[in-house]
Amino acid sequence: MGKRQSLASDSLTSNYSNLNIKFKSVTYYYNVDQKVCFIVLQSVINLNKKYKLNIFLLFGWIIYINFNFMTSVFSTNPPNFSIQDIEKYLLINFNLSGKATNLYSDRDQNFLIQSESNQKFILKISNPAEQPEILELQNKATQYIRSREPNLGIPLQIGEIKEFNKDGKTYFVRLVEYLDGQFLKDSLMGNAAHEKLGIFLGTLSHSLVGFFHSAADREFEWDVRATELIKSRLDYLKSKSDKKTVTHFLNEYKNNVLPIAIELKMAVIHNDGND
Repeated sequence: MGKRQSLASDSLTSNYSNLNIKFKSVTYYYNVDQKVCFIVLQSVINLNKKYKLNIFLLFGWIIYINFNFMTSVFSTNPPNFSIQDIEKYLLINFNLSGKATNLYSDRDQNFLIQSESNQKFILKISNPAEQPEILELQNKATQYIRSREPNLGIPLQIGEIKEFNKDGKTYFVRLVEYLDGQFLKDSLMGNAAHEKLGIFLGTLSHSLVGFFHSAADREFEWDVRATELIKSRLDYLKSKSDKKTVTHFLNEYKNNVLPIAIELKMAVIHNDGND
């Protein structure tokens, strides 16, 4: 969640601090389960009955919860277009005729496209909850990497982002260059291969030095700085030992990193090196 969202929760906490409610921590559950959003919503309604909160504030929080909790890419079902849908869309919107093959994706939908001229592309259909600024961030980042390290072979987006409207939902669609190769999971990795992989990942991170985009300034689950998010989910750990271990390192971060965080070098990185 962005700064605006955090400020909204802080405002509610300060206005009704006598209730001793930490709404800020509640908002971090936005991507766990839609049931959570209904629990929070019911809590707000109950608070209104008990403390007679301002009705406009109540409706504001209902809208806030609905928008922020129920539209997460982690809780919204991914696209589910058929091969026929995609091949028809390609012809109409990209003037591209060929065969589409469904690929795996956890929250989007990806297709391998092989044109009649035997060219290959990747068609990416984003989760309906995805924000266009994030897609712009990805596009700008890959262009930046290509300009600094062209030999890395980072595939680029082809043309502009398009839309696919179906059943009242809008999906953002991107056509991307295809990068041929073999997955690591299907390869036998020796010491030399691991060293080469490390050099690649280091070069990839270094190629983003100096890059910034406003959409990168966000709270994200895979950002190791999101310690408040981790704290809010400690109860999901059933083992007391595991909870103690995680709490120990959270405290280490708080005591040793946060005091000097402003002095540390920071940059946008990929941070998800896997296949």
